[in-house]
Amino acid sequence: MASVGGIVATALSVLVGLVFAFSGAVKLFPAVNPDLHQEMASKFSTYSPIFPLADVTGFHPSPELYRQVVGSLELISGPGIILFPAELKTICNGILFVIMCGACYTHFALGEPFIVPMVLGAMLGCIYFLRHQGEPSKEKAQ
Repeated sequence: MASVGGIVATALSVLVGLVFAFSGAVKLFPAVNPDLHQEMASKFSTYSPIFPLADVTGFHPSPELYRQVVGSLELISGPGIILFPAELKTICNGILFVIMCGACYTHFALGEPFIVPMVLGAMLGCIYFLRHQGEPSKEKAQ
């Protein structure tokens, strides 16, 4: 019998996974929604100069590359938190969480509202917590 936490994690995963799948598809494919795709393309022109890892890596991605990488990761990891085996779900969840942390930083640096990435990041944190609650730690198992 499934636990309440497991059911909530699954429901949240489906909701959040579909949001990220749609978001990634819009970033990558103009046919999904041409107006939204164009808006994303113009927004990434603004986001690219303040790439969060630029100071650490010295790498400044082009707006096109930045949008394509983020869109691809969202398009793969979104459905991944629903469909993949447990270990891969955790990796996909982590990838999306890191993207949302970067989005919060970017929006904050630009003085834009960052409630959407903050809420999505919190939901990803809840999914992780609910999936891993009650798991015995590796130290206790030995």
